[in-house]
Amino acid sequence: MTTEQGGRLLADRAVDLSYSGALVASDRDAAEPVRLGDRVRVSLRVPSSRVWIDADARVARIAHGRRGTGDPHGIGLELTRMDPMQRVLLASVIRSFPRAAPHRGATRDYASMVRRISELP
Repeated sequence: MTTEQGGRLLADRAVDLSYSGALVASDRDAAEPVRLGDRVRVSLRVPSSRVWIDADARVARIAHGRRGTGDPHGIGLELTRMDPMQRVLLASVIRSFPRAAPHRGATRDYASMVRRISELP
């Protein structure tokens, strides 16, 4: 992943990938100069293949690794422009992989919890 202006390398490894976006690992120094909304150019190899895809993307999230020791610094990207056939190829390959386990713990349904409490005698 490179910046649109200057072509500076920001990251070289995708941590999570979908047909519409990616989370790329970056060290602290690389993530700092990037701002939400910045445009970047992404070149990625389709998993389990030798095919490379180029896409335009927008920085949608910057993860600073604050949730714990296991959380990496990363940049969340929204893939904004990609050849339609390459997007279909990417989506079909990704579907063949199992869903990644969430890094966060299980979410709590507080509304259901409150409902159950209010129904107590």
